[in-house]
Amino acid sequence: MAIIKLFLLASTLLLFSCRNSGENNIRLPSQEYHYVALDTAKFTVEKAIYVPIYSHIYLNTGNRAFNLTATMSIRNISYTDSFYIKKIIYYGSKGEELKKYIDSTLLLKPMASYEFVVEHDESKGGAGANFVVSWAAKNNKTEPLIEAVMVGDYNGMSFITQGVEIKQ
Repeated sequence: MAIIKLFLLASTLLLFSCRNSGENNIRLPSQEYHYVALDTAKFTVEKAIYVPIYSHIYLNTGNRAFNLTATMSIRNISYTDSFYIKKIIYYGSKGEELKKYIDSTLLLKPMASYEFVVEHDESKGGAGANFVVSWAAKNNKTEPLIEAVMVGDYNGMSFITQGVEIKQ
């Protein structure tokens, strides 16, 4: 009888631990974007940020690549001021444009953030891939904090990169 109870308990635990919750099945984009039409002449600040992305990294002697999922997060760290995201372009290791992530200007309200994902199966970007995020503001009181998190499949490997302003 004790063996049957133990079997039922183990089966129940296994069933619930393997259950696929709805939280893991998020469809992208996972948020509502706030597109706006603006007179860009009113911007007093316009900058571009380079964000390193690794769609894969090399293993062992470099003869084997390991795919990663990358999530770039653009955060407004101001309590009071909004800013605008004008362009987000994803480039491959050779500098080729691979994807435009937005079609129009986005408003990023105070303390809000947007996330953009490079999917695990994307293999064109490579170890030298990057985003360039063009943003603007009506004053110079705020600027974005932009980071990217790269994660491997189920092995616990992950790391982050930070965006750097492109000086022109």
